[in-house]
Amino acid sequence: MARNFISTIFTNTARELQRLDGSRDAYARMEAVGSGTEGPDEVGPRERDFIALRDSFYMASVTAHGWPYI
Repeated sequence: MARNFISTIFTNTARELQRLDGSRDAYARMEAVGSGTEGPDEVGPRERDFIALRDSFYMASVTAHGWPYI
């Protein structure tokens, strides 16, 4: 589900913060796998089942473009 989402949430600012934190190389490998050309990400059966079983919530920050970053 998350491959195309990566291209949305990893702005240049986020990439720079990852570089400063030492995690940029790992995230760059994730980006290389999902180039964003596969079409939109969709919530599939696994994600729906996971969400349905939750009795909690998650806090998220937001990217400069308004996308959640959990």
